[in-house]
Amino acid sequence: MSIPREDGVLTSAPQPSWSGHRPPSGPRDPHAIAPLNLRLDAAELRALLGTAVRSEDWEDAFLLAGAINQIAEDALHRDVYVLGEAARILRERRERKRVLLGGALGAAVSATKDARAWSPASRRLQAWQTEVAALVGVLASLTWHELSLAEIDRSDAASRARSQLAALGPIPDELHEHVPRLPACFQAFDLDLEDIRTLTDRFVATHADRDRPLLVLGIRTSGSYLAPLCTALLESLDYSDVGWITVRPQQGLLRRERELVRELAQRGGSVVVVDDPPASGHSVATVAEGVIGLGVPREATVLMLPLFGADGVPPASLRDYASITLAETEWAVRERLRPDAVARTFERLVGDGSHVAAVTPAPLTRPRRERDHTRERFVLDVVGPSGRHPVDVIVEGVGVGYFGRHAIAVADALSEHVPEVFGIDRNLLYRRWLSDEARGCLPGEAPGDELVEAIAEYVYDRKRRLRVVHDHSVETAGERAVWEVASEMMSRPFARGARLARVLLAGTLSRHLLRVSEPCVVDGETSPSNWFTEGREPTFSKVDFARRSFWNLGLLCYDPAFDLAGAAIGAGDDGTAGRLRSAYAELGGGTVGDARWFLYELAQLWGLQRADTDGRLAVEPRFARSLQRYLAGLYLADLEPSRDGDLCVLDLDGVLETNRLGFPGMTASAALALRALIAHGFCPAIVSGRSVGEIEDRIRTYGLVGGAGEYGAVVVTDTPGDRRVLLSEQELEALEAARRDLALSDGVKLDGAYRYSVRAFRTDSKGRRSPPARGLTDSVIERSAEGPATLRAVIGDDQTDFVAARVDKGLAVRALAAALGRGGEPRKVALAVGDTGSDVPMLDQAALAFAPAHARKAFWGTGVEIVGAPYQAGLAQAVGKLLGHAPGTCPVCKAPELSEDDALLVSLLSVGERGRVRLVARFLRLRRDLKAATAAGGRL
Repeated sequence: MSIPREDGVLTSAPQPSWSGHRPPSGPRDPHAIAPLNLRLDAAELRALLGTAVRSEDWEDAFLLAGAINQIAEDALHRDVYVLGEAARILRERRERKRVLLGGALGAAVSATKDARAWSPASRRLQAWQTEVAALVGVLASLTWHELSLAEIDRSDAASRARSQLAALGPIPDELHEHVPRLPACFQAFDLDLEDIRTLTDRFVATHADRDRPLLVLGIRTSGSYLAPLCTALLESLDYSDVGWITVRPQQGLLRRERELVRELAQRGGSVVVVDDPPASGHSVATVAEGVIGLGVPREATVLMLPLFGADGVPPASLRDYASITLAETEWAVRERLRPDAVARTFERLVGDGSHVAAVTPAPLTRPRRERDHTRERFVLDVVGPSGRHPVDVIVEGVGVGYFGRHAIAVADALSEHVPEVFGIDRNLLYRRWLSDEARGCLPGEAPGDELVEAIAEYVYDRKRRLRVVHDHSVETAGERAVWEVASEMMSRPFARGARLARVLLAGTLSRHLLRVSEPCVVDGETSPSNWFTEGREPTFSKVDFARRSFWNLGLLCYDPAFDLAGAAIGAGDDGTAGRLRSAYAELGGGTVGDARWFLYELAQLWGLQRADTDGRLAVEPRFARSLQRYLAGLYLADLEPSRDGDLCVLDLDGVLETNRLGFPGMTASAALALRALIAHGFCPAIVSGRSVGEIEDRIRTYGLVGGAGEYGAVVVTDTPGDRRVLLSEQELEALEAARRDLALSDGVKLDGAYRYSVRAFRTDSKGRRSPPARGLTDSVIERSAEGPATLRAVIGDDQTDFVAARVDKGLAVRALAAALGRGGEPRKVALAVGDTGSDVPMLDQAALAFAPAHARKAFWGTGVEIVGAPYQAGLAQAVGKLLGHAPGTCPVCKAPELSEDDALLVSLLSVGERGRVRLVARFLRLRRDLKAATAAGGRL
């Protein structure tokens, strides 16, 4: 078996054989590159480039040189502090003043970049990048020749490539530790170099003038590879005046690049814009409009684009431009997936004289996402040395060149954990198909102990065998790496200042909390349903073992704990996380801190949400459960709740929890208040408008005695299955009639979690919720009044809830007190805290009733005492009035000792618990604490 070097590169591979359980087909020759790690820095890429050039593997050499050039170009176009992002934020507001200010700021950023380009360091970097770009062009020509797709003087080009590489100066200091983005066209999608040739041929057919100046403008990242490839092809076809540059839409062109475009326009030339398949087309349109704005006529601005789908029609935003397209059904990969081609490839990969007598396409149980690799299944009738038998094979795209051989490198290093791999042929991996009947557990199902142990062992072996020297994820920005996703969520309490807080605070904290001592290449797709049994030892095989390690949609990470968290999230229950963490620790993988685990859970859920294009998964409630479990584990796990104390009934939204993270959860003040009540023998309960399922979740997680949901329509206790519906049959029928009417209304959606009330809402194009039209709400209420049971509407910012008019939270508190009573007497209600008018009946049942400061207007003139602080800080003050001291300040309810990491994270999670009050002061204090922590840890 090949052993990876420290830089994560395999330099040899096993010999072909398909009878054993291992990947038989490695690189084309013993010196070809099979990298475990695809995110390499400039120095690592240059070392591999030298290897590829010496072995005359021109395709890999081109890909590696293109990556180095991309790093240099991004450095030349880097943002001016955070001003470029600030300009984009202002322009996105679509308010005239903000757009004008954003435009002025953008112009200032552009001018600063142009001025910076004259500095000695920038000029040295520009000269170095020019040398790299020249090498990329030569290697592009050699790549076409190697594939027999273009005629050139090979010996002369090879000699030039070697001499240019030898003459290339040392890597500039400012590029050290920078890593390139991966090109989706060749790594995440199934585009082939043959497809670029087809697109170029179509351009040639409609633009026959070989003397007209052409500029190929590639949109980075894919454009860093597509632009030089197209240019080299055009030059081989005798186009005499062709050049190429690349651009990121959000960065724009530098002065010298703008002058190049203007000069081309003056000479009557054309600009060819190339990119990978667009989704919305916004980035391509931005670049095209920028070119037109520099003087190139619209008709001379040509888009050359591969497209997903079968119609070959670009997105609506691009239909005003001249375009040359290639529909997905025309991609070269489709030809290689024909049954006869699959048979020939399989015979060649096996290499033992076996013959495929027949090939039968078979269905896949899991649909393929459109913007993802191709996956096809075939049943082969194989006649070989051991007789005749069927072989069930899945053929899936893995990428061009060394991008694709990454899958072989991973399978080789983890051979006992993965299905039988037959080999790789021109961007397609062949492996044995495992049927659904062999699946270890169903999606969302809790895995058994054997599978938990297998998952932990797999993650541990990845840590040992797929190790890398550096965690390059912390050096990436703007790619939704795990630390960026976590920092984006943690900065949400700062509202309009969230992006600034992410740059100045949350990003630094996230990198600090997620620092990795032993980085490795993670799997990224570890749901327990991806394990299958094969009747051998070890019992389970992991499929999709290399598909998400470097996902084009984000979540770059090098921490094996991220894979453990993914398996726990995939299980969908609360118990699997603890079992996985224990099994991993027993193997020697070490413990995973609570703060790290929580952030990885959030990132994994974000990934589920991003991949859930049709909205089938209910991900949002799972974000809330993750936060609930984290804070309950820190503040409540050491308590033994009383079952005999007086009740304290609390509203949920705005009191015990707020939605400042984009999902509901407690803060430090709320958790301390809850801890103090339990520690002093009181029995907290929640009474809320939220669904009964969410109430039951909180009861289990927080260790509460009970609660009421859906505005008092149903009462539940901590006894499993104990639900007490307070609605009559007539009221249930009225709610069902309203549900039917609303479901028939155009654009109205219903939340299926609500069974004893009806939650209705609309969503806009960005997924933001709003209540249905007031006229529709009034008509539903009016129709209910005609029957035996009347409904009322509770209109919120995001939805409208329809509830039985007779039922309120006061009724629910009385029912809950009776259900939890002792000796036939209802439980006393010592405290109630609420923040809306619907809470008044609940507050009337308590000996002490309070409202936080933000609810002052709602309780004007009611006699309810308003405490001085808003939201969760107000809850803590209310609890303090009951206890006679602030929560957490006496020996009985003292605050738990948190680790430094947990203390920092909880402080950030709690920064908005007073609303906007003292938000700046809290930001500055947390910034100070973070600087001290990172300095002590040696990471600034």
